[in-house]
Amino acid sequence: MIKLPYEKSKIQQEKLDTMTKRLKNLAESYQESPENIIEVLKFKAKFHEYSYRNNALIFKQNKFATFVAGFDRFKKMGYSVLKGEKGMNIFCPCRVDYVFSNEAGDYIPISKASPALVQLAKHNMVETKTVTYYKVGTVFDISQTTCPPSDYPKYYSMGYENSNKSMLYEAIKKFAKEKLKCSVEEADVKSISRRGYYISGENKIVINMLLRDSEKLSTLTHELGHAILHNDPKIVEKTDIIQIEFEADCLGIMLTNHLGEEIEDGRLRHFSDYYQSYKNRLENDVELPPLEQAVENAYTHFKNVVDSIDEAVQTQEIQLQTNLLYNNQFSNSIHELENADTIIVDIELNNSEAMNLDFNM
Repeated sequence: MIKLPYEKSKIQQEKLDTMTKRLKNLAESYQESPENIIEVLKFKAKFHEYSYRNNALIFKQNKFATFVAGFDRFKKMGYSVLKGEKGMNIFCPCRVDYVFSNEAGDYIPISKASPALVQLAKHNMVETKTVTYYKVGTVFDISQTTCPPSDYPKYYSMGYENSNKSMLYEAIKKFAKEKLKCSVEEADVKSISRRGYYISGENKIVINMLLRDSEKLSTLTHELGHAILHNDPKIVEKTDIIQIEFEADCLGIMLTNHLGEEIEDGRLRHFSDYYQSYKNRLENDVELPPLEQAVENAYTHFKNVVDSIDEAVQTQEIQLQTNLLYNNQFSNSIHELENADTIIVDIELNNSEAMNLDFNM
């Protein structure tokens, strides 16, 4: 009997079921560390609480702003705003006290009142009032300052340096460029919470330039999921953002596991949040494909690209080994030349000493 193309083999179905179960367990077992939450709250307490209107203004100008303060506030915390940074505009309250002047027949700013009138105002012997005006002020996100990543709360960790993760990052970057025609660039995204993003219309991945090797790799595997699954802007417009993020996380985690790398806390948090949101949408009868179908979609696309990614990784490893071998040989050659120069100098010195000895004799 001929097997129809759409029929899944038993083995493939078992692999898919196992992968779905693992992803569910991963999402449901994740719990945020209470210590990390407390650390974030303590860090946040250093910053001013803005009004609803100002928060709306900040969000409109940078919806990924995380810890925001003015120039002077950051200076008091020991940080400086980086040169050339453009801040976000907010409304700053400016209160002015007025006192009624019989001579003027109206209220005047108390700062312009005579000493005698000021004294009367202090003793409540004349009418006074306070008027609140608003002026435009400027605030900055912490990513726009000299605050080092090591000072950020662990919740917003920028990751750590690791040569193997760096190698994998470069390999996946080349795969994206060569196989998907998708560019990958590191850029200033004016945020410590926004790790990266994918622009389907431009087929471009942007990675936060503040990230280190571990978080760069974690972010790239997720954004690669978008580049593979969600590269058609028309389809993206019609698809729920919860489904889009969940599918990209699924593919990114599958790839991370395949590469033998540990899943970073930030990625687990993101995946768990969107998994729960997906389930809640389904329970509230929001029109979404079954959760298992979303996993299957990610798994199918993962299978289609994994061999090419493996090839890219192998090529990158060989290139690094070749470069390392060349650098070692070059270093050895330099060392040998330095030794040769030393020998020549010693011989010349010995000859010179011999000549001086003969002359003295």
